[in-house]
Amino acid sequence: MKRLLFFLLLLIPLTAFAAENLTGLSMSGKNVVVKDGLAFTPYAVTGNATVVNGTIVQNESFVTLAHTENATILYTPEVGQLFCISQTGSDTDTATVLLPTGLTWNGSNRGATFNAAAETLIGFRASASRIIIVENVGTVGFNN
Repeated sequence: MKRLLFFLLLLIPLTAFAAENLTGLSMSGKNVVVKDGLAFTPYAVTGNATVVNGTIVQNESFVTLAHTENATILYTPEVGQLFCISQTGSDTDTATVLLPTGLTWNGSNRGATFNAAAETLIGFRASASRIIIVENVGTVGFNN
């Protein structure tokens, strides 16, 4: 029992030290900050709407689409932003995620159409005019 108590008392400061250092790592003089371990708070889009709450969805890193039949969602990630857009649950409603003029998913299209359960796009906004699709899970189609 004494050994277990001693081990736990030794482990607590080490755990606190390790957790504190996970948020700021140094690589060749460059600081890398991991925000919340890359966990994103979901921004849920629901209902039939042409634009979410009358505004463009901006800077949201994790957008979930549920019950969005014939919806068009205007989306503007920031340059340098990694993001995920996903059709949630067993939802098969059609939703189009539309980028602003001058920004494209794959070089020529502004719209991405989600119409099957679990379809997901993972992307990275590389510049003012270009998004790199990291992964297209399912069959997200591109148009416009």
